[in-house]
Amino acid sequence: VDLREISCPTVLIVDDNPFNFIFAKALLEKKCCRVLTAYNGKEAIEVVKEHHEEISFVLMDCQMPIMDGFEAAEILKNMMAQGEIRRFPIYALSANEIEQEKERFNQAKMDGFIRKPLTEHEISKLLRKH
Repeated sequence: VDLREISCPTVLIVDDNPFNFIFAKALLEKKCCRVLTAYNGKEAIEVVKEHHEEISFVLMDCQMPIMDGFEAAEILKNMMAQGEIRRFPIYALSANEIEQEKERFNQAKMDGFIRKPLTEHEISKLLRKH
């Protein structure tokens, strides 16, 4: 195992809001992460197909045009279950309360829920976990 991969994980951020993107990317890069980006669920699936071997985890916005985060997560989890892509956790990012999203969150088999705005504390917790 390459030690650089352990100390510098690759994270995919999926969000349609450029401000959230820039902010999350800056927080992750400060923590030595390589950041991949997608602006909607459909784009996220394409990025994952290309980079699934190196992705440590995904931060997926729930509300996006074209394809929302729940639908994308469900598709990705099915691809993992069928062995098409390597398994990695997908965390829902939402400004809403978990209670409002719980059913869809569970249906999509997401691995965790993070309230927006993303904080340095949350990023640190995730990085320790992975």
